Amino acid sequence: MTAETKSRDTNSWIPAQLYKKPYLGLMAVGTLLSWQAFGHAFTIMQRTYLSETGIFAMNIILGILGLVCVWRGFEKDELTATCYGALGGALIWFGFFEYGFNHILPDILGGIPPLMGYDPNIGEFVYYNGGMKLLQASGLLAFPIIILLGLNKDTRCRFFKWFHRNFKLKPEAPTAGYRRQYSRITAMEYVFVTWFIYVVCLTMLDPRLFDPAGIAMPLIFLTYCVWCVYLIYKLTQQSGPAPTVRYAVGAGISIWLVPESLSGMQMMTEYWLKPFEYPILNSLIVLYMVVSAYILANAPDRGAKPKKKKVQDSQSTHAAQVAAAE
Repeated sequence: MTAETKSRDTNSWIPAQLYKKPYLGLMAVGTLLSWQAFGHAFTIMQRTYLSETGIFAMNIILGILGLVCVWRGFEKDELTATCYGALGGALIWFGFFEYGFNHILPDILGGIPPLMGYDPNIGEFVYYNGGMKLLQASGLLAFPIIILLGLNKDTRCRFFKWFHRNFKLKPEAPTAGYRRQYSRITAMEYVFVTWFIYVVCLTMLDPRLFDPAGIAMPLIFLTYCVWCVYLIYKLTQQSGPAPTVRYAVGAGISIWLVPESLSGMQMMTEYWLKPFEYPILNSLIVLYMVVSAYILANAPDRGAKPKKKKVQDSQSTHAAQVAAAE
């Protein structure tokens, strides 16, 4: 019995159709979006039940677990490594970046004054807190780093390769036989895409730079929505669980900006920010996230597994060379 046959027998309750177009891509992006909703609900529950010290300790632990996930994925097959990387990247962002920008860093810097806004109905309000202002300013670091990553001659990121093709950017020839560390690149994709989208969103909505109520903003948002529809279409055309999951990471994080923006324009309610008011809906979101993640992680098509170095053979060869030299 082959490994693939054994995998199919073990998960015989999973319909094989789910691993085909268009269901595979839709399920993958749905998993990412449900994780985003769960992460926001989890943050609310943290603030409700834990002290500031408890929140700090939990987020540090989550960030460390994210690093462990990435490390554990190095010697796994492509799909397993990709799943480890996606989870690791999510935990690293949630534990280190998001909590750090909103709580730790502003306190270390002595407190960053918030950006205040004014509404005729409610008066003055906090438009951006100190953490959001710091995150926005971090774009001065994010963009150069992303550009440098894009200049990697061995990159296979479709976003970077699009720039290579259309802007005639041709780095050196790729390294022959180079195999990517799927857990590491998936985690980096999660962190950097989230970072990039945050900075772009905060910059676009900054009243010091643009007019959020101006006529240009709806046009920009409409253009962005059209792009998100295109991403969903491309997801429906994906085949192969591992590449689909990696595509869904970047696409899902980008698509998540749409409900965030609609909520900011008071056109929808973010139910995941009210887990105690909508417990059934949030429970269904978590259930979908767990089931769909399990289905994706147990796909029969695992992808290639990294080859281990034959240490014993190399030692024997070295001993033979020494003997011959003597």
